[in-house]
Amino acid sequence: MKCASCKNKTSTDQCTSKPLKGMILCGKHVKVKNLRLWKDVNNLDDKVIIIQKVWRGYLVRHWLNIAGPGVLNRSICHNDEELVTLDEKNSVNPFDYFAFEEKGKVYWFDVRSISENCMLKVQPLNPYTREPLSIEIRRRLRQICIKRHRKKLSNMHNSSDKRSVDEIILSTWTHVCQIIIENGFFDMSPLYFTSLNKTRLFVFNTIIQKDLVAWTAEHTSKLSRRHRYVFWMKRLIGEFSTVADSKRLVYLTGRVLVTILNDCSDNYVICFIIMSALHRL
Repeated sequence: MKCASCKNKTSTDQCTSKPLKGMILCGKHVKVKNLRLWKDVNNLDDKVIIIQKVWRGYLVRHWLNIAGPGVLNRSICHNDEELVTLDEKNSVNPFDYFAFEEKGKVYWFDVRSISENCMLKVQPLNPYTREPLSIEIRRRLRQICIKRHRKKLSNMHNSSDKRSVDEIILSTWTHVCQIIIENGFFDMSPLYFTSLNKTRLFVFNTIIQKDLVAWTAEHTSKLSRRHRYVFWMKRLIGEFSTVADSKRLVYLTGRVLVTILNDCSDNYVICFIIMSALHRL
């Protein structure tokens, strides 16, 4: 971090000295009466506002783009009412909208409705035609759900989770299996994971953790997100010495893997590590 002042009375360059602890100015410029801040001299505030404006516009356009066809022109949609809420197609907020085309027809949904519909299905279907959703549609839906989660928007109509423990565990591992299939692996069942006892689950997590360490070694920077994944797995393995309930450990394992998969921009390697660990048990 550098001092926030200009070098001198005539210069427009930033002072290269380090600021005093808890301040933005160095020892020299903190005593100056007529201070010239580097950001004010170079009009950086205006430039920052322009950059923020462009970036926010890009984020909105990208969101609307992955929401699917008809987000701004609902007349092309095949169904007039929403699947669950029965709202009319023109009354749904664009950021709650999700649609896809199938056999020349555009089907639209409230993203919370289609998300809940796919929650417990390893192979999600179009509720209207019972046709399997394509990988491209499933990936777009997952992108939308991740964005909503980061913006603290619910992906369910009822935000208060009244599901049983078994339903929560099943939906968590179904989420993992869906991502594995979307990355080109064969059909998976959440029962492969939920049936693991405490000992096999510990071995499973240990193998994943060691593979993540090897993968992380490719990045020398400690700021790499891969180091974060290794830390999460180490912390999870530490839970085995304090948690006796195997069902809770199954849930925690699924929750950590879902978090890693959703955080990683290219989760093929994570899926490969999970499948490799499963087959080495």
